Amino acid sequence: MNLNMQTINKNPELNADSIIDRFVERLENIESKFSYQELTLESLNETILSQQDHITQLKTQVQQLIARLKYSDSGENSPEQGLELPPHY
Repeated sequence: MNLNMQTINKNPELNADSIIDRFVERLENIESKFSYQELTLESLNETILSQQDHITQLKTQVQQLIARLKYSDSGENSPEQGLELPPHY
C-alpha cells in the first residue's frame, strides 16, 4: 500500500504506530525475499560451477576419443595404448 500524505489525511485510523507497523512489515517482507534470492543465487552459482567442471571433463574425453580415432585410422598405436609387446612376451 502506498502511503502518502493524502492517504493519511483521508484515513484518520492511520496513526503513526500503524504506519510504522506497516513499513516494518513491508521491510521484513523485502528482507525475506532478498534472503531467498541470495540463497537461490548461491545455489545457481554452485550448479553452474559443477556443470562447468562436467563440461571440461567431457571436452577432455572428446579430445581423447578424437585422438584415438586419428591413430586408429592411420594404423599407428595411440599414445594411451603405448607400444605393443612383441609376440614372444
